[in-house]
Amino acid sequence: MKNAVFGRLNLGIVAFVLCLTAALGSARTGSESPTFYFGGRAFHVGMSQDVAARAFDECCVLSPPLSAGIERQPAVHGRLLGHLILLKGEKNQESVGTVTFSGNVIVGMTRTLGGDEINPSSEDVVAFAKALRRALPDSETTATVSVRHEHASNGNSDVVLISFPDGRGVAMTLVTLDRPFEGTTKRDSVTLDETLGFARR
Repeated sequence: MKNAVFGRLNLGIVAFVLCLTAALGSARTGSESPTFYFGGRAFHVGMSQDVAARAFDECCVLSPPLSAGIERQPAVHGRLLGHLILLKGEKNQESVGTVTFSGNVIVGMTRTLGGDEINPSSEDVVAFAKALRRALPDSETTATVSVRHEHASNGNSDVVLISFPDGRGVAMTLVTLDRPFEGTTKRDSVTLDETLGFARR
């Protein structure tokens, strides 16, 4: 399979694409505010800082803490300062996301994709991300992102397609076979391809 990525060392890439596909597929449109969950507590942009602080206190530790008052400091290169989110009770105190406040409300959040399934230092994951970056435009532009599920006689696949107005695009395809690849115990593989023309279909 051309450009297929599979094997023990590349499981992180499969996990990366699985998490990305799940995140894109769960996006909602309409009036409902997108929500992130940390430690079972819900957070969203526009949530008051006081309400968010009480919710974070039940599940998480912010670093630096809200008491540090970093929101009063000048923005660096136009970017507001934020807080790392750490889950309480976790032995491995790694950040699971970030939160930024301004005007006493949440104005931005991030959430780590994959958790323990993805090693961010993996050479395979880094190489995959670099290949994806090289396929993206250098200048700011708009993009259409779609997630498509496909069935085949021997398995199924999820296709994440990022399409740009000039007709270029990037397609990530996660394939799961009904039976393992010949000579292996692996059923999952990933392809990463540049595309032309799909944006105008």
